[in-house]
Amino acid sequence: MRQSVDCSRRQALGLSGGTAMAALAAGCLGGGETSDENGDVDDDSGDDGNESRTEAPDSGSDDGEGPIDGGNEDEAETSEPNTDDEDEDDGSRDGSEAWTDVDEIVLSATTAGWKGVEPEPIEGEKNPSIVLEEGREYVLSWKNEDGQPHNIEIWDENGERVDDYGTELMETEGSIQSLEFEASAEMAEYVCEIHAGWQKRGRIEIEHP
Repeated sequence: MRQSVDCSRRQALGLSGGTAMAALAAGCLGGGETSDENGDVDDDSGDDGNESRTEAPDSGSDDGEGPIDGGNEDEAETSEPNTDDEDEDDGSRDGSEAWTDVDEIVLSATTAGWKGVEPEPIEGEKNPSIVLEEGREYVLSWKNEDGQPHNIEIWDENGERVDDYGTELMETEGSIQSLEFEASAEMAEYVCEIHAGWQKRGRIEIEHP
């Protein structure tokens, strides 16, 4: 009787052990299926991230186009006033109309050359051309700016003094000399006698009434 009990107990343990192994195998297979499902979910989330990254550059490129167009419009708008300013400058300096009421020309003198003071068309200009009307009387004045000897003379195209129009050399800094004369057709330029070779000379344009 005891032997039969022991045999029944062994059979029960053997059965229970086989059942446990079968359960473990089933659990391993079930875990594999679960990991596959989780992997599928991870793959889907990765796809979603890729879609969001491809959309971001599109929105950035659209934003970048706006400032480029705006910059071109600003340049087009600013170019028009600059053209108008250049036209105004040309009108104030060119032509004989600006010299209609002028009867005195004022220059400053250094060894580097003459510099225009008055009237407005020659202001700040180096060795400026002056426009005179034939037969009118003028005063040509100049100021010594460097304390070096200078004078002023009116020459014709041959480099000869016209009607003895000229002044004595003067080297006192700050002093002013004036030359009165009547404009004539043979007048071609005004010069400093001792610095004429240094291009210290300016053109004279004669207008006929």
